[in-house]
Amino acid sequence: MAVQIDRKAAEELLPFLSSDARGDVKALALDYILGLSGSESGKKFLHENEEYLRRLLNLTKDSNTNICRDAFSTVVNLSAELVISEKLLKYNIVEPFLSYALKQTSEHADKVAMILSNVTRTESGSTEVLKVTKSSEDCSLYRIVEVLCKENYNPHAKLDYLATFISNLTQVQESRDYILDKERCVIQRLLPFTTYSGSLVKRAGIVGVLKNCCFETSES
Repeated sequence: MAVQIDRKAAEELLPFLSSDARGDVKALALDYILGLSGSESGKKFLHENEEYLRRLLNLTKDSNTNICRDAFSTVVNLSAELVISEKLLKYNIVEPFLSYALKQTSEHADKVAMILSNVTRTESGSTEVLKVTKSSEDCSLYRIVEVLCKENYNPHAKLDYLATFISNLTQVQESRDYILDKERCVIQRLLPFTTYSGSLVKRAGIVGVLKNCCFETSES
């Protein structure tokens, strides 16, 4: 049975989803919205009312780390829905989120890696990300692979979903060309992770990269 949401209550909480709101009230409002994002009816409501999406994205930059965590968690839930993940890309989240995920001290990098994985499930989403990787040295494919291959790079995060993220990017020819470029030796760096026992997510992501690249017969 579908969970029915209290639209009036949700609407009354909107003003408190603001960086300027009092901390305790903001936390309570965000906790309610996080709960909504876990239900189909809640996701539908938040998708139909874009002001909530905009405010959630702003709260991912809040000075309070717990607020950031819950905001990112809500976006993780929402981005699992394809139609919402496509809408999120309109807010130009790729560069700031990718920069955050690759920063060595980011506390919530795992959640951001999951969001990036979710928004690149489609070829169009992957194409949007590649525009950023080409224009920013700090967010380049080289940098993403480098961080993925470094064990214990970030003490706060395992970054396993970067493997799924890269696997999604190899939907696009340009990414496959990069991975298979003999001069860059990227494929050689990824191969050891096909037997990686530390994370099923990471291992499956790397296997996905190799599987997509196997279709490039010209490189065999």
